[in-house]
Amino acid sequence: MNYKYYEFASEKFKCPNCNWTGSGAEAKTGEVFGALFEIDCPNCGETLGSVSFPTDQETLEHGSEKEKESVLKRNAFLEKVEASQLTSTDQLPEIEEEELIFVTTTERREDDLYLQILFGDKLIWEELVGYEYFERFLELGEIFKEKYGESMVDFIQQDSAYLYGDDIRAYQKVEEFRKKLKG
Repeated sequence: MNYKYYEFASEKFKCPNCNWTGSGAEAKTGEVFGALFEIDCPNCGETLGSVSFPTDQETLEHGSEKEKESVLKRNAFLEKVEASQLTSTDQLPEIEEEELIFVTTTERREDDLYLQILFGDKLIWEELVGYEYFERFLELGEIFKEKYGESMVDFIQQDSAYLYGDDIRAYQKVEEFRKKLKG
């Protein structure tokens, strides 16, 4: 049975294995998965059900003031990120060069990290990024390739700590993309 995050603590449970009875608040947390966690009998460890982590709407309706503030802050940041993102080749300038090598770097401004894409010393594009943004890096590379075609011969990242993060696939995927550009 799946229970709601803000309601499970007051639910009454009876363990089918050892007959323990008590509230969800008295049960213990079992395995944690991406969108939920299990609750287990505190006596024998039998799984009694699962609890879905709350949606933003549930948090805004039932969460503490601190939780509500966190959701609103995160959502405002995500809107800011989305508004900063390159979505179309029309947003990029025309560049009349035979070989285009774009170099990316990052710049921190207050709490925000910006990815900057340069051609020589000219800033071509910048947008907000977060940790482990290699998939966005590849999306940007594809948009740049669509705009500049065969003239684009490389897309070099200078700051790789945030680009790759902890994902072991990241370096390989970025290098494969760069090899495709070089043809």
